[in-house]
Amino acid sequence: MFSAALPSSSKRGASPRPRNTRGTDSGFQVRNHESFEVSLVLSSGFYLDYMMTETNVASAVRNGVPEHEIRSWCEDTLGPLWGGREREVVFRSYLACMIPR
Repeated sequence: MFSAALPSSSKRGASPRPRNTRGTDSGFQVRNHESFEVSLVLSSGFYLDYMMTETNVASAVRNGVPEHEIRSWCEDTLGPLWGGREREVVFRSYLACMIPR
């Protein structure tokens, strides 16, 4: 798993994961949920484009960091991990069915 050293945005909302809805007054309850993984073979360029959509990148740009500097840092950091070839990247996710209380 890769992670960037850019700071997380302080304006992020709480993740809508089923465990985060317990004890909240959202008006909904989790009926059922399932965790799963999706594995994709990606090029370094595709993965970099994806990483540039992350919330901490948007926050850094709003705070004045030029996008080209972030992209350059990511290329320098992630490039050696790819070694010029495609790699399998695993994304962990979940599906939740929520119903009104």
